[in-house]
Amino acid sequence: MWNNVYSGDIIDSPSKLYSISILNPPLDAHHWSTNNSSIVMQISIPVSKHDSVSLLMTGDIERTAEYRMIENFLLTNIDLLKVSHHGSATSTTQAFLSATKPKDAVVSRGKWYASRNELSLNKVTKRLSVNGINHYITVDSGAILFESDFNNGNPKWNKIEWRNPSFAQWLFANNR
Repeated sequence: MWNNVYSGDIIDSPSKLYSISILNPPLDAHHWSTNNSSIVMQISIPVSKHDSVSLLMTGDIERTAEYRMIENFLLTNIDLLKVSHHGSATSTTQAFLSATKPKDAVVSRGKWYASRNELSLNKVTKRLSVNGINHYITVDSGAILFESDFNNGNPKWNKIEWRNPSFAQWLFANNR
């Protein structure tokens, strides 16, 4: 069964392991492009009684959706950003980065897409670098898994090389 979700919806896990806030699309997005109508989710994972780790999954949104979320005060500081639209320069604007202040970012981009819009990606990675945001690009490193180690209220992301044979050892050791 499919359920539609819209900005303002909140999905809590029954065990309180996470909470998902839907930030996009708005209910009246029927006139928007498919990209701007992408679901944007802020996932909060409690790591202690008073602290949580925050991930922002942005789909393929572009400036229009970013600015609407900024204007409606829907964005907060986050720890990890999934960069919109495969690193296209039509998204991940300076205003969006200023509103979210991510510490780390991932650009999900395959080999086919890598040969297209490289100039566009360079603009986005420059914005990330200028803002002091660590960033990872999947076309360069393959799948990227993050393990959070919450130290003194600041999440520290450990990039785990999934191609490394020790990944299987890590996976089994940490998921029992």
